[in-house]
Amino acid sequence: MPPARGVKRAAASALVVAGALGGCAAAPPEAVNYLCADDSRFALRVEGSADRAHIVLTGMTFRLHREDSATGVRYACDVLSVSVHGDAARLYIQGSARDCKGIP
Repeated sequence: MPPARGVKRAAASALVVAGALGGCAAAPPEAVNYLCADDSRFALRVEGSADRAHIVLTGMTFRLHREDSATGVRYACDVLSVSVHGDAARLYIQGSARDCKGIP
């Protein structure tokens, strides 16, 4: 049975994001910028209610929803997720994790 249309779309989006992580991202206003151990960067902006956030990776913006986490705050969508604890973050894309730190 062929995969559902949404699964194909999420997989294609994940491939685009994973391939594009090496570039620069423009941070939205009031965003926190992060630098990862592999030199990739992203910006994360939490909405006022803290239930949603936006992440910008190489100019692509993804809207994330908050999920419960025992070790801090986690935001996710179908393609990626990010866990934040203090100034540290862990970005997950297709099961691959990147450790990151907030930068000015």
